[in-house]
This record gives sequence, structure tokens and C-alpha cells, in this order.
Amino acid sequence: MKRPWICIGLIIAASAAIARADEPATQPISYRHEVRTDPPMQLHIVTVDLTNPAVHVKVSHGGTDPRLSDPWETTLMTVSDMVQRDGLAVAVNGNYFAAKDTRSLMGRQVFYYAGNWARALGWAMSDGALYSPRPMDWNRPALIVDTNGKLSIGSFVKLPQGTRQAVAGLAQIVTAGRNTSPDDPGPPPALAPHTAAGIDKDARTLFLLVVDGRRPEFSAGMNSPQVTDEMIRLGAWNAIMLDGGGSSTMVLRNAAGKPQLMNFPSDGHDLPVDFSIERPVADALGIAIDNPATRP
Repeated sequence: MKRPWICIGLIIAASAAIARADEPATQPISYRHEVRTDPPMQLHIVTVDLTNPAVHVKVSHGGTDPRLSDPWETTLMTVSDMVQRDGLAVAVNGNYFAAKDTRSLMGRQVFYYAGNWARALGWAMSDGALYSPRPMDWNRPALIVDTNGKLSIGSFVKLPQGTRQAVAGLAQIVTAGRNTSPDDPGPPPALAPHTAAGIDKDARTLFLLVVDGRRPEFSAGMNSPQVTDEMIRLGAWNAIMLDGGGSSTMVLRNAAGKPQLMNFPSDGHDLPVDFSIERPVADALGIAIDNPATRP
């Protein structure tokens, strides 16, 4: 088994605006890295205090290209680049997406390269701009943010008036505190990397979870019901499953003010040399902090 290299010292680093789990919960964002055994598992957890007026939940779309034509809406871009461009404190990957073209990589045809034209699956809105006006599979559940910064999760035939941000997932895995995940508790091949986002009952706290996978001796991954149980454990009352697999990414801005990849994306695990490649995606769900005293 080819073991990926990983620097735990870097993984647990946090900026002045992001508290470690062992510090008093005085900061708007906290990050925790859980390492488990039997089976090996790596979990990356961010908790956001939505009552803090300096905190703003934002959906960042990918890149732009003046040549884009219908039905393509954006260009693929890494979460790290979106964090840097939009001044985010933390972000995870967002919508499932379709991409236009392919390129050859080590004898394989891949869609996931920066600049490739893409469209989101489900609702996608950033700062009031609906960049997925005719979404593929519009009935997918979404996390939305209104003009007052209030978060809600549900399925929307039409986005409510006043929606400012929207990101869609595969399924609503937690509904009113209950496990409503699709039933896929299959054998180990069902285990995979995952990204999930949820809110507590009063929408005062946002939970972001990334589970690494596809490296059995490092992190086996989870199935959907297992991820759902983790979100309920964290305190989620409602939650959605965002894009997963090789797309699962968590990026924090570190003490030096630079985007830092916190997890170990699974893209590249099956190459002749075990690489971890950050996959370009269509959009990201992130947090901006506008208080200069707490900005990373």
C-alpha cells in the first residue's frame, strides 16, 4: 500500500480567526481534525457561529470565460483558488457538476481540469446572482442564505424571494434531526470521501464535514448513512450531502494568510505514484469574515 505523506503539524494549524478545538470557543470559526482507527478514518470538521455579525456564508462560483455559451455557466477552479480570490476564511467544495471537455492524463480521459467549462447540478447562486438559472435536476435539496444572513435547508421548486446564496447537494441526509440518507450501506466499495453541510435547529451554527477516503490504510471513507450519523453527532438538525469523491476538499486560510488544503483529496490515489490532487470544481461553500480584528 502506498501511504500518502501528510504533515499533521500543518493539518492542525489554524489562523487567528479560526480557533483550535482545545481553545475557548471565542472565535467565529473552529476547526477540528479527528483521526480514528479500525477502520482508519480522517475527518475534518468546521463549526461556524452564525450569530457573529462578522460572519458571512458565501457561495463562490468557479472561473469565468467570455466565450461561455449555453448551457455552460462557469469554468472549473480549485477551492484553494476560490478562497484566495474571494478572501474566504474557510471553504469546502459545493455542487455536483457536469463538465464539457476531457483531457488525457496518464492514459486516462479526465474532465476535472482548471478552466474546463461546467454547469452546476441543482440551484447555484452567489451574492444574489443566479448563475444556474436552468439547473440540471432542480429538485436537488439546497442550502440557501437570505438577505438577513439566515440559513435554511430544503427542496425548492423556486428559490424563495430574498435568497442571496444557494448551493445544492445530492440529498437531504438529515431532516428535522432524523437520518434521511439514501440507503447505501453496502460493502466496502460503497465507502468514499464525502462533503456535507448542516445547520442546527435554530440555524445559529453551521457544520462543515469532509471525510477522506479511498486509501484503506490512511482513511477508508464512509457511506452516506455513516456520514449522516456524524452530522447528527455534531448537532445538525438539517443537512445536505454535497459533491464527494475526488471533489471533497476543505481549505482554510492559515496564519500566514494563505489558503491551506486541510484534507487529502482522493484524486490521484490510483495513479502509478500515489498523488493527492486538488480537483477543480464548479463552486464552493465558504465563510467570509469582515471584522478586521478576526480576519485571518
